[in-house]
Amino acid sequence: ADLMGLQPGMTVADVGAGDGAFGEALARRVGDSGHVYLTEISQRELNKIRERLDRTELSNMSVLVGESDDAKIPEACCDAVLLRYVVHHMSSPDEMFSSLRRSLRPGGVIVVVEKDEPGDGITAEELIDGMRKAGFVVLSQHPDWGGHDGNYAVVFRVADGDS
Repeated sequence: ADLMGLQPGMTVADVGAGDGAFGEALARRVGDSGHVYLTEISQRELNKIRERLDRTELSNMSVLVGESDDAKIPEACCDAVLLRYVVHHMSSPDEMFSSLRRSLRPGGVIVVVEKDEPGDGITAEELIDGMRKAGFVVLSQHPDWGGHDGNYAVVFRVADGDS
């Protein structure tokens, strides 16, 4: 949330939201005047997200059924997007990165948290290369994210001059 620069009233997306726990935390941070889109492609995880929404008093979250190449987030709606341990699962990362780029408002950021483990991760260099090809620039890099060796975070925004 801090890397995303979250403030009350912002609109954010949690892509590959899993059971929705992080999305719920984001919704609490952006408050009633903000909104969180929780996107997921797994029906099992979508069911967990919907159960979470039924249990919470929060009304500022929406569930979106994503696809492997498109998060299905409305165009130019988000101030920030979170991708937490999902990039290494993407079958079409270039298309997904383009989809996410379209979902951002001017000045919006994407925070990617990943692991650099052979066979179960993606290196920071590979991630940065893919995001640059999609029109993003690196704002900051955070190796050993969360105190875990091999986990890292990178913050991106759309390159200047790109729409």
